[in-house]
Amino acid sequence: MATKLTTSFLALPLLFLAAISCLHVLGVRNGLVQMISDNLLSSRPVLPGSDIPLRTHWTGLRLLDLDFSIMVTVFSSILNHHNLSLFIQGNHFFGFWMTSWILILLESHNNGPQSKTASRPYKYSYVLWGLVMEFAGVAVGLPAWCAFSLLRMSRASSSAEFTTITIADLESLPFAFLLGAGLPTLLMLVGTWSPELPLWSRQTWIVVRLFHPVLLAIAHALLRSIGPASLTDGRQQLERRMKRLGRLYSVAFWITASSHILTVSAVLFAYLFPHLLPAHIVSSLSLASLWPVPSIWRGFVTKTDTIALGTSTFMTANEVISTISLLVWAWNMNRMALQSSSHIDHLGLSSVKAGVFALVFGPGAAAVALIENRDHVLHQRFTVAKGAKVC
Repeated sequence: MATKLTTSFLALPLLFLAAISCLHVLGVRNGLVQMISDNLLSSRPVLPGSDIPLRTHWTGLRLLDLDFSIMVTVFSSILNHHNLSLFIQGNHFFGFWMTSWILILLESHNNGPQSKTASRPYKYSYVLWGLVMEFAGVAVGLPAWCAFSLLRMSRASSSAEFTTITIADLESLPFAFLLGAGLPTLLMLVGTWSPELPLWSRQTWIVVRLFHPVLLAIAHALLRSIGPASLTDGRQQLERRMKRLGRLYSVAFWITASSHILTVSAVLFAYLFPHLLPAHIVSSLSLASLWPVPSIWRGFVTKTDTIALGTSTFMTANEVISTISLLVWAWNMNRMALQSSSHIDHLGLSSVKAGVFALVFGPGAAAVALIENRDHVLHQRFTVAKGAKVC
């Protein structure tokens, strides 16, 4: 039986339109695009706030090279620790994004309660969604993916198996994630900014990391090919699957929770003990500096001063829209599970728990808690239904 979506689902297409406006139109209006273009078209392009040459030749394809250089410009601003507020803001959003990415991976390998195995095209749909989010913006791709996922699950039958992700996938995905996303990210953080040594240049690894969905898919396929064959899922296999799934949810939870706790702790310390820190650090750790929300609508009428400030506005809009999208998706997923299991009266309690988690551990952690609760509810329903059939 299909499950009806609530009106909160309508927020997702609206958020998608807001992302197009805030991330791209705003970049033109506030002058960020013009500043980046002026730098790229100059006789000697450099990284923002430095005299380090910016690499502008990558593939020989003009538009692709331009896109890569823009990405390097934006990411170099975020990774520059001298822009302290932007650096911390980027760290906070990166934790959220990696948690969202893990949830997308798990959902893509779960074909929902319609068939025993995820179809190959949908199983690897995360590659396309990941590339859209990397190149067009997380706030553009995430609301679209959330809407697609909810529509798909709302049409699913509630009588079949609640999850189809295999143990082989659960065993290989963590290592594929480390190889495909973790390693390029690490090299992006520890290399040198100079383009003279391309293999060790952070500029190179910024571009490589953009393709982490493709790298992850390749690593996953290779690991699956050398791993043991999947076994038929009996009761013990189902319990084993749930335990492994729970571990992945824990990893996703603490990735975003750690970045959120560190950020909130730094903000609180600067607020409570400002005399213990230099004045410029205290000002950088204020909420207004970390998430300059007013700059979003001000940017439509006033120009920004630097690429770093423009990037901060871009990041703020990116994080706000992405966060709301993921929470709307997770809440609806949990609600559909409770409704199909006749436990809709538990929705209030799970929503309150998610709200507390959002404050303490971050919105990404709240989304993980909601999805984990969904799996727990559907697991109970499935085992009860299976037991009734046996009897």
